[in-house]
Amino acid sequence: MANIQIQPDCGNAPRKLFLKELLVAIAEGNVKHIQELVPEQISWDIVGQKQTTGLDQYLKELKGHALWKAKELVVDTIITHGPDASVSGQITAADKITYKFCDVYRFKSAAGATINSITTFLIRL
Repeated sequence: MANIQIQPDCGNAPRKLFLKELLVAIAEGNVKHIQELVPEQISWDIVGQKQTTGLDQYLKELKGHALWKAKELVVDTIITHGPDASVSGQITAADKITYKFCDVYRFKSAAGATINSITTFLIRL
């Protein structure tokens, strides 16, 4: 199980709690919970690497991503505003390689928690 550290101020709004829950589910490899949080029509762009569309493809690609079943997840910041949000932090992957990351989320609307797209920036340290 991942060592997860999330700054206390990253959980004082519904969308922040939603994103925190999603990241924890990914870091722990909880496919069932991810399926509850992510819609069928999700679009995911890992900048400079690959783009996927659809929940099945998202889950397939996620299982090869650094955050999947990470040894450590440190979330520094979660910012939400209108239909947009971002999460930044650091990951120590299962293979012990460390990365800095920033995920940018676009929701279907300014209210609710249905994600339209995710853009991930990932830098190996």
